[in-house]
Amino acid sequence: MLKESCVRTAARRKSERMRKISVIVPVYNAEKYLDRCIGSILAQTFADFELILVEDGSPDRCAQMCDEWAKKDERIKVIHQSNSGPSKARNVGIAASQGEYLTFVDSDDRISPLMLEKLLRAAKKTGADIVTCAMVRDNGKALKIPIGKDKLTVYSRDSFMDIMLKINGNRNVHYVCAKLYKRSVTDSHLFPQGFMLGEDVESSFKAVMRSERIAELSGEYYFYYENPQSTTRVSFSQNYIGLRMIWKRVLAICERYAPQYADKVRFNLIRSDFTILMQSILLGSRQTDKVYRKELGQCLKRLRANIAALLSGPMVLRRKIAAAVLCCAYRQVRAVYRLARR
Repeated sequence: MLKESCVRTAARRKSERMRKISVIVPVYNAEKYLDRCIGSILAQTFADFELILVEDGSPDRCAQMCDEWAKKDERIKVIHQSNSGPSKARNVGIAASQGEYLTFVDSDDRISPLMLEKLLRAAKKTGADIVTCAMVRDNGKALKIPIGKDKLTVYSRDSFMDIMLKINGNRNVHYVCAKLYKRSVTDSHLFPQGFMLGEDVESSFKAVMRSERIAELSGEYYFYYENPQSTTRVSFSQNYIGLRMIWKRVLAICERYAPQYADKVRFNLIRSDFTILMQSILLGSRQTDKVYRKELGQCLKRLRANIAALLSGPMVLRRKIAAAVLCCAYRQVRAVYRLARR
């Protein structure tokens, strides 16, 4: 009896030992895609990881599915919580993790079987605090394994911060997924709660701010599912209005901990009004125009007050032209676009 107890204790200790990488997956309303997501993670060529599934009070079968997966693999840890949003789920996952490195996967996405191996190898080779790879849309077919050698680019904190803040460029590199983070650049408050859009801007800024070196692999190892019925794709909402608040939060963090980037962050705060107005045209309707009339009017007023700063600032030319057009004829452009869309 004592021997059997010792065997169980040893097995539990083995399953709870510190792993090299912690993979954190917030799970909500993803019953259709969860199995393929978890399957792609467990298929990694690098096996020394723990998988933390944070089930966020999902109304479908996700809770049961997570528990069933945990019975199959000792590396899986399941946390159940009442619905609180992906930011809190990720923060809870960070707090529960033990890995030297962390990575985040959304529950409807998939990753290449080489992703963890490739990102970790690049981190060790370069000494980078963050390693990122390419994100591509998931076409639902079998994942292709990249052939040939990846291009590996190493950035200083300052140079990568310029890319993330879109200084003289327009690349989107702020996404939380498709990255491997050293634990030292994360914490259990990394993601701001209460936001459904743009929360990765703040979290990425904080992580890059704490880094010395960021490496980028050219290989496509992360495959995201783009749901055509997602509310952030088909309609304008309060989530977009909240983008300005995200940038105000980032500016407050910047002024306290990294004032050298304050001017560039202020420029992004100004630019957020242009982004909100553009999204209201692309995704809005007469109904959302009416609901957010006050907020959109304030955005337009600020855009007109700050247009000189935008036109003289580090923004790509085509977006400067678009900002100038919206400044002068926002409602007319909105009407023409809606008519053409119908």
